[in-house]
Amino acid sequence: MTTNTLKKVVVTAATFGLVTSLFLGSAFADTTVVTGGNGANSTNNQAVTATNTTVVSQTQHSNISNSISGTVNTGGNNTTDNTGGNNVIGTGMASANTNIVNKSNSASASVGDISGLGGSANTLSQVTGNGFGSNNNNAITQNNSQSLFQTQGANFANSVSQNVNSGKNASGANTGGSNAIFTGADNSNVGLQNFANNAQGALGGLGSDMGSLQKSLIGGNGALSSSNNSQSNTNTALLEQNQNAYVSNSVAGSVNSGLNTTNDNTNGNNTVGTGGVYSTVNVGNAANSAWASLGNASSPTIISKTIGNGYGSANNSAETSLNSQSAYQTQGNSFTNALTPDLTSGSNNAAGNTGSFFYVGDPNTISTGQAWQSDTVVNEANSATVNNGITLPGGWSLNFGF
Repeated sequence: MTTNTLKKVVVTAATFGLVTSLFLGSAFADTTVVTGGNGANSTNNQAVTATNTTVVSQTQHSNISNSISGTVNTGGNNTTDNTGGNNVIGTGMASANTNIVNKSNSASASVGDISGLGGSANTLSQVTGNGFGSNNNNAITQNNSQSLFQTQGANFANSVSQNVNSGKNASGANTGGSNAIFTGADNSNVGLQNFANNAQGALGGLGSDMGSLQKSLIGGNGALSSSNNSQSNTNTALLEQNQNAYVSNSVAGSVNSGLNTTNDNTNGNNTVGTGGVYSTVNVGNAANSAWASLGNASSPTIISKTIGNGYGSANNSAETSLNSQSAYQTQGNSFTNALTPDLTSGSNNAAGNTGSFFYVGDPNTISTGQAWQSDTVVNEANSATVNNGITLPGGWSLNFGF
């Protein structure tokens, strides 16, 4: 009597996307091969091969380009060639704000335990009760593999040109009155944030975490019989994460409340008062965070018995269990940040003016507001972790939460 029972599951999956999440559950298979009750001088061969393959591939590439150019102007005013009155120029404030946030490439994949030796899967190879001079061969081969590939590439190019002006006002060639130029405060704020490449991959275990068994029994076969039992189980887990990020940021601009002139005026006082100029540039780049989790790798419980076989019988039993786990994390990045702000509240001019006949002293007054500039650049790249959580310095997080 020959009984051959085989349960097999084959899973193949591929996933592609910019924001992907995948979970593949466990697959378990029980395999039983029995050669028994066969007559004298019979030849009995059984060969069972079970192959379970899980392949997950996530590939993400993004190219983002932002170009912003703007001008905010309340200046460039003129009062010239006037007679018999006061001349006043007063400008409001000029303000510009630009914020750019780029987020790209988030991948998550989880694959359950390998089918075959993981979880509750069991194998049994049995050669029993065969007759005199019989030739009996059982062979069970199980090959189980998991492969998870996560590839991410991001190219960001950000260009911001921002010009803010309340200056460049002129009061000239006026007669018989006072001349005044007052400019408002100017503000320029630029914020750039780039987040690229977050990969999280988890592979299930290899081995007998839930008590799997590998059994072999040769027994009760007749005299001069030949009985061979072989079991081979090979489990392989491979996880590869490849990340590359290229980020280029260019911020240029001018903030001006100065360059005002009051020239060639007669019989009056001349006053120039400029507001403050303020520039803030904040750039933050965070790229390449990889987290990998590999389950336990352990061998099953192996039971091999050769008992009660007849005179002159040849009996051989071979049990093999091989587990292999590999994790590769490769990360590359290039950040380029160019900041060239230009602030001016000065370069004002009062020249060629003639004061009142009744006024004693200098008829010209120039007062400038403060110029204040703040630039902050934060670059964080390449965090690779196996079997642990991710914590980036400075409070940054690459868990984008799209």
